[in-house]
Amino acid sequence: MLCAGVHGQRGWSGPLRPPGCFIVLSRLDADVRAVLAKGAPSLGVKVMGVLAGLAGSILIGRTIGAEGLGVVMLAVAVVQVVAIPARLGLDQVTLRFVSTFRDSGNRDELDQLVAGVTLATALAACAATLLLIVASGTLADRVFELPALRVPLLILSLAIVPLTTGFVLNHGLRAMGRPVMAAFLHEAAASMVRVIVFGVLLITVGTFDTVMAAVVFAFGLAVAGVGNLVALGRFDAARALAVRPSEMTRLARRGLPFVGMASMLFLISATDILMLGWLAEADEVGRYSVAARAASMISFLIGAANLIIAPRLAVLYGRGDLYGLETYARTTSGLLAVAAAMLAIPLVVLSPWLLNLWGPEFIAGSDSLRILCLANFFNVATGSVASMLTMTGRERIVLRITTICGLLNIGLNWALIVRYGATGAAMATAAALIVSNLLYVVAVRRSLEVAPLPVMARAQRPGSLS
Repeated sequence: MLCAGVHGQRGWSGPLRPPGCFIVLSRLDADVRAVLAKGAPSLGVKVMGVLAGLAGSILIGRTIGAEGLGVVMLAVAVVQVVAIPARLGLDQVTLRFVSTFRDSGNRDELDQLVAGVTLATALAACAATLLLIVASGTLADRVFELPALRVPLLILSLAIVPLTTGFVLNHGLRAMGRPVMAAFLHEAAASMVRVIVFGVLLITVGTFDTVMAAVVFAFGLAVAGVGNLVALGRFDAARALAVRPSEMTRLARRGLPFVGMASMLFLISATDILMLGWLAEADEVGRYSVAARAASMISFLIGAANLIIAPRLAVLYGRGDLYGLETYARTTSGLLAVAAAMLAIPLVVLSPWLLNLWGPEFIAGSDSLRILCLANFFNVATGSVASMLTMTGRERIVLRITTICGLLNIGLNWALIVRYGATGAAMATAAALIVSNLLYVVAVRRSLEVAPLPVMARAQRPGSLS
């Protein structure tokens, strides 16, 4: 974008040959440039959210230590798992129908939908909150055998309602054409609030413990959730109270198919934390959560890149241009591999120094960080293979692979955590991540007859059509 904007042409005038990155950027076609221009502000907000999350984690980790942070992160993971069914799958329903009603100009139906999904998710979230409050003692004392977990669970359970409704309404913001605001409230707001509140408490109170950390996390989640409601600006309390039970039932039925997939995807991402909390000590959960957060900076690349890559894959497939699809996939995966290596190598080499930012006791998580860095590098280096499958109508393949690797992740965590603790959790998660990406690559090669990686022999010839 920079090159094209400065020079205004595809070539290069001047005595010096431009760097390779400038050549690549200057050759982006109009479709990709348009997506990049629209996605850049949201990407900036995502980066801000990552940095705020790291800053908050460092500050809290240095204050309450590995054990305290482990207790809080385990409580957060439990709350997020409980909150998923309470969404009733209405996030996808909201995304779809808000877009439809907005395009058709049907404001009454739009307002009715917002009122209905808000009330339905709020009621479901209230039920989830009561369930977690009742079960908090059992979870803390018998499941995780961690009595210190009970109070953080009770505190964080109060954030389930704003967390759930906010997540659903955030999809409404996206559908209303406000991606930057949606990204800010989803990616950055809670982390920024945590940093601010943490600083205020340290200045005014002077002390900080696990209970206060849970309050800070809950407050951040609540503010972000309410922010979605305010930003959407289409909620009418009187209209919501007038929603009939039959209407909420109809909405829930529409969202039901999405509940299972969302639950499976999150359980896979949270398996390591939950099973580590179950099978190991709280301080290991704290060290591991920090290592996982640091390593996720590498996989952030693929999430950000998919803002640009995924729509382009759909366009090329729609045109029947399999050769172009293969070329684009190979080029982008190569570039992503280089970018991921530039992040992974310093993280691996400097892992003890980096973890020392949280405190000396977190340095013991260096092995976990190195293992997760290698796995996240592989995740990025294989490119947008999962998106390639979903963008070409092969969602069922993705679901099957996700399910298989989710079960593999659970089994490996069970076997390895008992023997190796947090390092075992990292090994299990890394293995499941690498296997899933290998299966995605194989699925792309077999179902699309496309070789998505530059290390593979090309499967398509120029002019190939589907």
